[in-house]
Amino acid sequence: DKLSYKKENSKQFLIFDKIPIKGKKDQLTVKVTITSANNNKEFWHISWNNKTNLEIKKVKFPILTQVIKPGFGDVMFPIGCYGGRLFVNNRAAKSNIYPSFTGFTQLASFTIKNKTLAIFPRDKAGLVKTFSLLPNQSYSIEIEVPLNSKSLPFDIEFALFNGNYLAAAKEYRAWAIECAPWLKKGHLAKRKDLPQSFFQNGPWFCMGGMPPESMNEMVKRAQDACGMP
Repeated sequence: DKLSYKKENSKQFLIFDKIPIKGKKDQLTVKVTITSANNNKEFWHISWNNKTNLEIKKVKFPILTQVIKPGFGDVMFPIGCYGGRLFVNNRAAKSNIYPSFTGFTQLASFTIKNKTLAIFPRDKAGLVKTFSLLPNQSYSIEIEVPLNSKSLPFDIEFALFNGNYLAAAKEYRAWAIECAPWLKKGHLAKRKDLPQSFFQNGPWFCMGGMPPESMNEMVKRAQDACGMP
């Protein structure tokens, strides 16, 4: 019903006030706080005042309309068993759930002519999220929030770089190594909180579609490199 904007030093505020729900006026207020930092970074945060007796279970934030023009930029999307995939001159829609077998990173990046925008939730708790990219390259993140929440328990980082998707990946990696609890325990090979059976598993290779002779050669090279019997 009412949208207001104000700026205070390094912070900007967007306030959506008196939002009606189910025909009732002034049921919800939403506040977005954008904090500017050095090195072309911003941190977006959303909070809300829910006056209804309805529980807010999911929040879609941010919702970005056409980040890049379809077919004119590269998209690194958080999907695949390697953490992310690069789609050159992307026109297609993408969607994936985190955390899952095909979704264990939270970083997306958009690159045009060696300028890259990185977007990722600085979420230490690993809340369930659905990352979505529409054919027109509009991007959104839907987040399942804890019950009785009044705000998102983390910020969304936006960072602009000179360079390609690797610059974005390094930014996400630096945050994850410092802040993510699943990385703070150190390298898997040196951890003491895992059963010995974990380290006695045999290796496996995912090489679907490769001809047998090529697959055998790759496995042999890996065997030699790792000193496996």
